[in-house]
Amino acid sequence: MPYRIVFFGTPDIGVPTLEALAADPRFHVTLCVTQPDRPQGRKHELLPTPVKAAALKLGIPVLQPEKLATEEVYARLRQEEADFFVVIAYGKIMRQEVLDMPKIAPINIHGSLLPRHRGASPIQSTLLAGDTEAGITIMRMTAGMDEGPMIALFPQAITSRTTSGQLFRDISTLAAKVFPDTLVAYAEGKLTEVPQENSLATTCTKLTKEMGHLHFAEQSAAEIHRLWQALTPWPGIFCFLQGKRVKLLRVEALEHSSLAPGAMSIQSSDMLIVGTKTTDLAVYELQPEGKKSMSGSAFYQGVRVHQFDL
Repeated sequence: MPYRIVFFGTPDIGVPTLEALAADPRFHVTLCVTQPDRPQGRKHELLPTPVKAAALKLGIPVLQPEKLATEEVYARLRQEEADFFVVIAYGKIMRQEVLDMPKIAPINIHGSLLPRHRGASPIQSTLLAGDTEAGITIMRMTAGMDEGPMIALFPQAITSRTTSGQLFRDISTLAAKVFPDTLVAYAEGKLTEVPQENSLATTCTKLTKEMGHLHFAEQSAAEIHRLWQALTPWPGIFCFLQGKRVKLLRVEALEHSSLAPGAMSIQSSDMLIVGTKTTDLAVYELQPEGKKSMSGSAFYQGVRVHQFDL
């Protein structure tokens, strides 16, 4: 008999794992639980979550409760008689009553190498912290936020050019590849749970648009580069030139210092150099407010003032 699964997830990162489980004869995904449809885009169209759209294509029933902690929802979840609840970026707190429902275990796929970066933004926080390695942790869920015992960890390589957008895609692909076999091995008792070392734990901060506001006199080039990695594509990093917003779309920290904070110069055909608190910052692509993206040198040649607001 295949293992019965209720899948909890909302954004794109969960779709490959859902598809992998649905295609594997060892599993039967009986229900998909996801966030309610929300207005999106400039037109505020009511659109399904990526996980809902995928589930409907796969013919899997979908449940979208505003609140998980209701007797009606609890009754529906019990009705599934699931062996596992599988959770990846669902976005709602699950009470102990829910965690106790599956016959074998509630399992979470978390987007960092725990115990680092517990919380809602582990992928961005991995880049923001300047970690040398990213990855996923497969864990049994407990009432504490991402505090449950670990079943398996899978590293994911990152480089200085890795952005959160790319890392989300890499992590989602990795999870879909390794999770089915890991879940079966766990169900068969072939994997041992390992408690997390709480003294090594870090927690994520909630991402805000304001985090992307650069202050060249207060931040180093390395800090700005990490912000660019973590906040690309959302919310992005930006500064101001005479009160008008300028988005920096591709940057790199340099090892030398030649400019005062916020001052600009050109070093090559496409590169703009900007001074920071420490070394200089190379800006290869940017987007002035109300205009299309352009190279750093094109931007420099098109403005009269070569000093960003501090």
